[in-house]
Amino acid sequence: MSDTGPTASGVRVTRGQRGGWLARLATVNRLSDPTKCLLVSGLTLPFMVGWVVRLSAIRANPETARYISRAFLPTMLAYQWAQLVGHVLIIACALVLRSRGRFRVRWLVHAEIQWWLASFAFSFYALGPFTSPFGVLLLVLPVAGSLIFPARPMVYGFVMLGLYSVLMIGLERAGVIPYAPFLERPPFEDGRLVNSWITSIGGPAIFAAALVLAAHSWIVAQWRLRERELEVLIGTDPLTGVANRRVFFERLDAELARSRRHGNALSLLMVDVDHFKSINDRHGHQVGDVVLADIATGLRDTLRTADVVARYGGEEFSIILPETGLEEATRAAERVRAAIAAHRFPVAAGAVQVTVSVGVACMQPEEAADQLVFRADAALLDAKRSGRDRVTLAAPAPDVAAAPAL
Repeated sequence: MSDTGPTASGVRVTRGQRGGWLARLATVNRLSDPTKCLLVSGLTLPFMVGWVVRLSAIRANPETARYISRAFLPTMLAYQWAQLVGHVLIIACALVLRSRGRFRVRWLVHAEIQWWLASFAFSFYALGPFTSPFGVLLLVLPVAGSLIFPARPMVYGFVMLGLYSVLMIGLERAGVIPYAPFLERPPFEDGRLVNSWITSIGGPAIFAAALVLAAHSWIVAQWRLRERELEVLIGTDPLTGVANRRVFFERLDAELARSRRHGNALSLLMVDVDHFKSINDRHGHQVGDVVLADIATGLRDTLRTADVVARYGGEEFSIILPETGLEEATRAAERVRAAIAAHRFPVAAGAVQVTVSVGVACMQPEEAADQLVFRADAALLDAKRSGRDRVTLAAPAPDVAAAPAL
């Protein structure tokens, strides 16, 4: 079987043609669990390294960042080191599990979420819940996390984060712990916010803004991806994978208009499987379905990419041949007929030969879509009456305007 299928417009697409970076972003939640954890911890790691370097420099030089509490600095530095080591361990585990081909590793997902949010809760406490930019992250994390990870680990994580936050705020209000112990005083000098604080806190704020943008882009990507999938679904025959009758008439109208505008030829083939009822009666309807699906694949493989193959109904297929005159269309119909006749369709008893009859019609000036279909279908009926397994050309209508309509 070919790894192709029609879009709602009847054009075949491959798996490698499903969109750009938005389409790839839309599938981030389909990554393996180790890859998701590697992504999240990998994005977090540079911030942890930056904080460890920054705090180490502050501890080495007491004259810098005087707004930081020197008494709390060792605790804050130890916390940053612990957070850094935790993410390094998660990354190491994720790399090992990826190398072993593990896709679903829920304990690693829980560890990633719980560690991330526990660390976040401590930062929330150290910098103060009402005077730090982490409140923005608190709004962003549920959205961003839920887009990447399954719902249950995220619910567990945010239950714990809620408990941490309530406990921390409650203890601070009760006077048990100080508010924002990392700060000795507000980070202002001469009435201006100090640059080091802007640098230290600006990074997480920018990261939060980037998460918001990524979450928005992910939602848009999901919406567009689902829209394309729905478009393909409603325009595709589920059994054969080719366009359905609705799409066939939409494309036929469009190709007729284009042919008249540019003065190009347009031909139509109507293909019907000979004695299909006997196949169902003798081998069963499941075999009949396999035969129809294989014939549809054979039609796609035999014809050009620009040609539109559709299931017209039952065991009948319709094929639009853009920019194709009657002579070339007849050759294409003979190729189709010969290819199917030469193929042996597997059944339980061995193999069965299937033939098709084909009617060919070429567009006439001012001819409507239903009139063209009528002539091609009449030619198909003549082919079946004449003995089947043959190609018959439609007679030109002497008066196109008076041709019967469906």
